[in-house]
Amino acid sequence: MLQLLRQAARASAGGSRCAFEAPHARFLHASLPARQGRRAASVNARTKKKIKVQVIPYGHIKPWIWAQEKLQERNKWLKAKYNLIKDRPVIHWTPPVLQAWITDNKNNKVGILPLNRKVWGTEIRKDVVHRVVRWQRAKWRQGTHKTKNRAEKRGGGRKPRQQKGSGRSRHGSIRSPSWVGGGKAHGKVPMNYTYKLNDRDVKLGLCSALSAKFKEGNLFVLQDSMMDTHKTEDLKTLMTEHWRPLLHNNIAVLHGKGELDNNFALAARVFWNFQFYDKTTINVYDVVKKPFLMATVQGIKEIEEKLLEPSRSQKKPIKYLVDMPIPKLKEATRISVYKKKRKPMVALRNERANRRRRELIKKFPLKTAKEGMRIDWKTNSDFVREFRKQEGPKGYPISEYPAARRKRIRMLTNPTYKEKRMMEQQKAAADAKADAEEAKPGLTES
Repeated sequence: MLQLLRQAARASAGGSRCAFEAPHARFLHASLPARQGRRAASVNARTKKKIKVQVIPYGHIKPWIWAQEKLQERNKWLKAKYNLIKDRPVIHWTPPVLQAWITDNKNNKVGILPLNRKVWGTEIRKDVVHRVVRWQRAKWRQGTHKTKNRAEKRGGGRKPRQQKGSGRSRHGSIRSPSWVGGGKAHGKVPMNYTYKLNDRDVKLGLCSALSAKFKEGNLFVLQDSMMDTHKTEDLKTLMTEHWRPLLHNNIAVLHGKGELDNNFALAARVFWNFQFYDKTTINVYDVVKKPFLMATVQGIKEIEEKLLEPSRSQKKPIKYLVDMPIPKLKEATRISVYKKKRKPMVALRNERANRRRRELIKKFPLKTAKEGMRIDWKTNSDFVREFRKQEGPKGYPISEYPAARRKRIRMLTNPTYKEKRMMEQQKAAADAKADAEEAKPGLTES
């Protein structure tokens, strides 16, 4: 059947009028004669013109039957392949363990360290590395660039020449952007270039950079970072004798927390080849930029632990329905709508407000401010708000008193200088009046 299909396709490619005119392109019922395809006329709905459409005559292969035959042939091939391999034993393949040599400071192999495949054997995603490097460099930009526009330039307040009559061009200021020494049109302004990048992308970029260093053979695992002396000359001699390929290249050194030897750090301070990192400071840009990566055993364990820990979104506990406590159902009570009327919304709102006021009165009791301290009642709104929540002389919040009463309470609590003088004068007048009344001769009893 496939051979017939190939012949039909070859006939159509050879220039025949249609694929169904091939001599062998008939279906299984080949007893019917292969008639020529007749053309039926139909009308185009948009142009109202007659068009000729090829009609497939009865007894020829149709496109959906072609697809059906191909599917049947493929099913036969798959069944034959399954029967061929169904009795063979299945071998489960496991990826090999990643390992690295552990060396001392003289490049002598002293052991083997297994590496985590999720960190050191991931797929190298160049797009993610590029994304993280752009994000880092954008964060490092200061963004303090600034140019002056025509309003910020000094001078240019008057019109340089008259509008008409001089025969020259029209200008209103010598600090226009079109003048030499004028302001900058659409110049740079200070801005922040930082933007957000997902933690998942940052971790994936660092894993890709570390995996690239391991696959290139540019990862060197040190047993520790100990040195006998702090002399730079000794470090240079050590690099020349034992680490010759790394001598004239930049080297990133990954160490554990508190593991870096002081002698090594002092010796490498003048030696420009070395740059030290721990698990918090190592980044994709520096790993990619440095040709070689030296790492201690503790540093590798710490960076693996950091990169494999779950993200902040994964740390949130998931509450399932089965873990939640089942609430106890109260017994249904029938409430008569006619006997108990519902309170209006205004009454409910006032009731909630009064409950809130009572809570605030318990929380903020009445406090007398220090004598002589003046409070600006217009700007210090927090003090005013707290003061009005306090309890007045009769046990009510101060905010419920009239304005004159509130002013009197404030004067007694925290008077200003003028109010203090006025109250002293009122008190002196009241004392003088009382003394005068006491000095009057009383009525004598007869």
